[in-house]
Amino acid sequence: MLLVIAITFWTQSRVPALNDKAQVGDRINISSIAFDVVYPVIESQPLYERAYKAAINWGYTNWKGMTFGFLLASAFITLLQSLPKTLGSKNRFLNSLIGLGIGSPLSVCVNCATPIAQGMIHAGTRLEVSLAMLLSSPTLNPIVLTIAFSLLSFHVALIKVLVSVFFIIIMVPLIIKLSGHLNITPSSTEDIEAQANLQNPTTNNPQYNLHLQPQNWLGAARLSIASFFKNLLYIMKFTLPFMIIAGFLGSLLIEALPTGSLSALNMEPLTLFIIAAIGVFLPVPIAFDVLIVNILLSSGLNIGLASALLFSLGIFSIYPALIIGRSISIKLSLIFFASVLFFAMAAGTLTHYIDKNISLATKISIENELTQQSPRISFQEAIDTCEIFKASNRDKQCLNTLLLSDIFSNANHDVCTLNSKDSKDATKNQPYLQMCQQILSFIDTKKLSVEKDDMSLCNAITTDKLKDECKIHYIRSRSKEYTSLKPCLKVSSVSGQRYCRAKVVADRIQSKSIESCHLNLSNDMNRQCIDNLNAHIASAFGELDKCEILTTPNAQSICRSTVFSLKISKLHEYSICKKLTSNKERSTCEDQATMQKALQQRKPS
Repeated sequence: MLLVIAITFWTQSRVPALNDKAQVGDRINISSIAFDVVYPVIESQPLYERAYKAAINWGYTNWKGMTFGFLLASAFITLLQSLPKTLGSKNRFLNSLIGLGIGSPLSVCVNCATPIAQGMIHAGTRLEVSLAMLLSSPTLNPIVLTIAFSLLSFHVALIKVLVSVFFIIIMVPLIIKLSGHLNITPSSTEDIEAQANLQNPTTNNPQYNLHLQPQNWLGAARLSIASFFKNLLYIMKFTLPFMIIAGFLGSLLIEALPTGSLSALNMEPLTLFIIAAIGVFLPVPIAFDVLIVNILLSSGLNIGLASALLFSLGIFSIYPALIIGRSISIKLSLIFFASVLFFAMAAGTLTHYIDKNISLATKISIENELTQQSPRISFQEAIDTCEIFKASNRDKQCLNTLLLSDIFSNANHDVCTLNSKDSKDATKNQPYLQMCQQILSFIDTKKLSVEKDDMSLCNAITTDKLKDECKIHYIRSRSKEYTSLKPCLKVSSVSGQRYCRAKVVADRIQSKSIESCHLNLSNDMNRQCIDNLNAHIASAFGELDKCEILTTPNAQSICRSTVFSLKISKLHEYSICKKLTSNKERSTCEDQATMQKALQQRKPS
């Protein structure tokens, strides 16, 4: 019976559903704490309506897994009741390992595993085995692990797995011991009969003989089926009301939360605590933790906060907390809740620290590699190139532009040297040398302001234009965190503010998320932002025809411009201009092609 239920569920429901989630990835539809939508939840609806509709959606998403949980729990009780010994050993940690081995292949969410755990406890299975099974089933099953390592950064997924394994094998036995709850081993049938015979003398009358009589197959089947349905009734009576309560409370919490941009949240202790607590509370379906965290990371959520949510969402929830509190002890339930919360915060902090170091090490490695490479042109070549603009007094402007370009962005201060020993040349080139040193100092300050997270460092720059450039660079480095464009007001010049706003929006659009435009913009600016976002998404195909599917002429124009700019600059595909139907767009395209050819051949003429 146990095998039939398990095989039917795995082959007909669980494995196909998880495979679908793995293939869909971050394109999956998620509503509140559910995958399926029976009743659409709209933000304009009152809270109570959103809460009960979200609860119904949650129930519909979980009904297959919960049904399996009830049936498998009943089968577990029926099987374990017929065994003379409890499942487990005297070694608490070995018991947790056994529970992990049972739970991992089950592949059900923590809510669906709760009736199974309750059934195992009721049948006399040791607590470590039952609770380790409860926690490992949603977090360590093979398909969810595959999804996690496919969608998330390797170190994020690895930290989740390592912390989960440590918590299940090491912490579960310690938590049970700390709670003071002892495993109670049910007496064997021989012990029960021996105790009964002490009170009632044994007779030869078979009616009063307490020894078990051997059963035939039909009798055993009848007894098993009767026990199964009796246990099923017990499990449903004990756990179903709490399941309904947990689903409603989780839906009420998620709908009551503010809907602001998650990218604005910083890695702070209070924020980390709240995020982890929400994750521990919510009763989510299987794989929900991995998929929602992947989406939130794409929307700009801090990786430390995302990691805390990744650990806390799937491993525990209010539902098993209620069941543990009812069937075992409230103290054990509270300690479990607090322990999961603590480890979620620890996982988030660890991930934030490691990710920061990985990013910094990668950045330093790239910069060192680029620094070791000689600039494509020397400082002297830059001066000579700009000589052609001397007649119009634009030679310094030309040199300033070159020094601020990518050609010199990773050069060290040795680049500001000239080989000429002629005193006249030295005097003539002195303004150029001062400009070079000033710009390289600006580049260093610009990088330092981001590394130290301190925009005030830009105030040390004496040139107003470069000071604004430094501030814009700092603001852009944190563009995903903003909920408005107010940070750009810290730039002194009006033109600089306008440039800053445009760049922040452009940087956010790179994520291809609708939250990119959640910046409290005016109607016109918001419409322009959405056009840019749609154009950016469509232009990724690199085909002009894809631009025509966009709904506004402005978005189509931006898309076409982006496509031919990329074709010219990256692929040197100059024939793209002939495919444009607009004379204005074709003229702009041809000008870009001419400019790119000049750069490629290094012939300004």
